[in-house]
Amino acid sequence: MPNRWWLLPLLCAIFGAVTLTTIPSRAVPSTTSLHAMMERLYAGRFWLNANNEPSVTVGIMDKQEKIEFSCKYGCRARLYQRNAEPQETGLEPNYSYTIRRLRSQLGWARYWLIAFATPHYEEKSFLTLQKQWEARGFGIHPLTTGGVFALQGHLFDTRKRLGSIAVFAKREDAQKRADQLENQLHLPIRIHEELARRPQIRMLLQGGGRIEADDLIEIRPRRGLIRVERVEFGRGYRWHRFVTRHFDGPLLFTADRYGKLTMIQQVSLSTYLRGVLRAEMPSSAPLEALKAQAVCARNEILAKIATRHRADPYLFCAQTHCQVYTGALPQEARISRAIQETRGVVMTLPNGQLSDAPFSAVSGGHTEHNEHVWSTLPNPALRGKPDLRQHSPLFENGIGPFNLKRWLLDPPDAYCRSERPKLRKKFRWTRTFSPDKLDQLVNRQFPVGHVKDLVAEKRGVSGRIYALRIVGAKRTLRLHGELKIRRLLDNLWSSMFLVQKKLDAQGQIQQWKLIGGGWGHGVGLCQYGAIGRARDGQNFRQILKHYFSQIRLLKLY
Repeated sequence: MPNRWWLLPLLCAIFGAVTLTTIPSRAVPSTTSLHAMMERLYAGRFWLNANNEPSVTVGIMDKQEKIEFSCKYGCRARLYQRNAEPQETGLEPNYSYTIRRLRSQLGWARYWLIAFATPHYEEKSFLTLQKQWEARGFGIHPLTTGGVFALQGHLFDTRKRLGSIAVFAKREDAQKRADQLENQLHLPIRIHEELARRPQIRMLLQGGGRIEADDLIEIRPRRGLIRVERVEFGRGYRWHRFVTRHFDGPLLFTADRYGKLTMIQQVSLSTYLRGVLRAEMPSSAPLEALKAQAVCARNEILAKIATRHRADPYLFCAQTHCQVYTGALPQEARISRAIQETRGVVMTLPNGQLSDAPFSAVSGGHTEHNEHVWSTLPNPALRGKPDLRQHSPLFENGIGPFNLKRWLLDPPDAYCRSERPKLRKKFRWTRTFSPDKLDQLVNRQFPVGHVKDLVAEKRGVSGRIYALRIVGAKRTLRLHGELKIRRLLDNLWSSMFLVQKKLDAQGQIQQWKLIGGGWGHGVGLCQYGAIGRARDGQNFRQILKHYFSQIRLLKLY
């Protein structure tokens, strides 16, 4: 959107001077400069609070022109300036305030195509993969993401070596090239973002008066919570909507890479976990299942410090991409107890490093190897395995073409199997598409023409498809990536499915039928499987040691 701020003098000359009412404020000595605050937001680090507990930054929403909020008991606002001391002002209780974008400058990001990634300490694996890609004719540019930090005498290295084969200035160009290479090489290519130039923004705090600020506004409640209107939830999914959320602050308002407003919460890890557990697992779940979820959520944060959102002024987002975070909903004793009783507990690998700890809702009865879902090396902790109440020789070596139909249509008793109608539909499900609908879904992203066939070229150990061949009238497409496949096919619950075609008398396709199981990628913790195991008497340590192989539980703080 072009900036129009230069029109203000002209409008004043035509219509007369414009009078702005200023919210009563005062300049305050800046203990932390604007430059230092922005450096901190983009640093890719956490901080320890007074209780020696990590505090992180969470991006609540972005791409906003305005954000409306109120404080039940009033707030303090600090508005930063580039060439002056910040201004501090009090905001009235139960009064609606708005922060608006006045003008801004876009940030610049580089978009690297990543062929492979290895833990930083596995240099030999990196060099081996580098030689393989060079033999294919690609030059490898090494990148490093992540960081090194210490907690209570334990040193952790979250760094990863990335093998890049190209770089682009625009994401759409990077995505187009990634799709071409995946189809050509039959290998997954992912995109890694790095910020090249920070965005800038001029903002207006409005409500009973007007104050402008450069790049950063900080809102702190005197006590109680900050109420924020129209917070986006479930972006990219069918349950996408806007809701009112409450946060206990502080909230930071700055520019996202697009030059729009983004809102960030700086929050302690325990407070963050309360907002995650409410969203990720029912509070009615058994306590031991909630404890297992708390440990996983803590691990996912600490193990991925500085590896995500490298072009954003926060460490993690509040969406499914990281972990769903809902802010400060009413306190629930069971959730608080689960977090307190696992305070500081993490999972480590045999080499002492933090384990990745992904989770998904319903495994469908079998979890998945990490390398079949993401373009990463096999992780010894993330091995797919049956999640059944009784041993079944037919499925002990995984799910494949020889037993997939039996697995989906006549499944054994799994820990995540439920008689509740809503959950039963996630354990096993069916989706049907007319030929026109399937053509529309595929061709809005990939122009293949009329779809003639869907062929699973590669399946993981759980039966999930991670390489799908789409045969079209114009061309054949090979799609790599469990999530890409699900999203292309109208956000399927999972990629564990088989394809059936209903033909008419002339052999033309009348209907596509996908028979599937599970909800989510299936790697790591099965959330409803954990609930089933807890109901059968297992404690959180037993639950975690089933879903994560070779891990050790360590109390950090």
